[in-house]
Amino acid sequence: MVAINCIYRGGNFEELVLEIRETKRDCFFDEEAIISPFEQYLNCPLITREDLDLLLKNNDSFSSSLNDEKGLKLIRLILKELGVIDPIEIGSSNYVLNPYFIPKLLEVKDRSVWSYSCSNPRIKTICNTWLIENRSPEGLAKSVIKVLLEYSHSFTQVQSGVYGHIINLSEAFCWENGALLKFSVKKPKCATADFVEISLEFVNRLSDLCIAPDEMKAHQQRILLSAKGPSYDLNIIKDGG
Repeated sequence: MVAINCIYRGGNFEELVLEIRETKRDCFFDEEAIISPFEQYLNCPLITREDLDLLLKNNDSFSSSLNDEKGLKLIRLILKELGVIDPIEIGSSNYVLNPYFIPKLLEVKDRSVWSYSCSNPRIKTICNTWLIENRSPEGLAKSVIKVLLEYSHSFTQVQSGVYGHIINLSEAFCWENGALLKFSVKKPKCATADFVEISLEFVNRLSDLCIAPDEMKAHQQRILLSAKGPSYDLNIIKDGG
């Protein structure tokens, strides 16, 4: 019941992960099967269809008549129409996962998570920005974050980027007003990898991260997309971002 309330009304993703683990243990799952493939992305509210169905089947709020596949499909459809879950496709042509993105579990991003500056002179940051002239459409940030997750996962399935680097998604963090992705970018035949951070921000003119705030009106927002990586080779930043 706690897990369903967490999904429907909004809560903490880490709390949902713990509820899924406990439910699996109660159902005598193997220890290896208890770990969700998305637990490494602790700040990205993704849940597999299997885990969602398991929570629904073990929820006292639903009658036993809804515990077959037809009933579960109906509940998933209702949750989707209500905007509680949003199907997402990640992977490649060989291996595709179809989890659900849960927007209500997104929290507000902490200002200290990202900074343009860096004390290391060998790190460079590049940035692009878009001004939203009128009021931001409802759900725009969540839609962009969802697409970013889909693209970043599918992109890293390709063994080389535009400039021939091997790219892997190391970490992904999502918030209500932005996202932070960390990629390892490795040159072919090179033993070590560089790391590139990609920051997505939705900000107003009062934000410390906002660019040219004096030119903005009170209702306007900016989308900021930044990439931070090694300054000696900008192609690494471009491939990683």
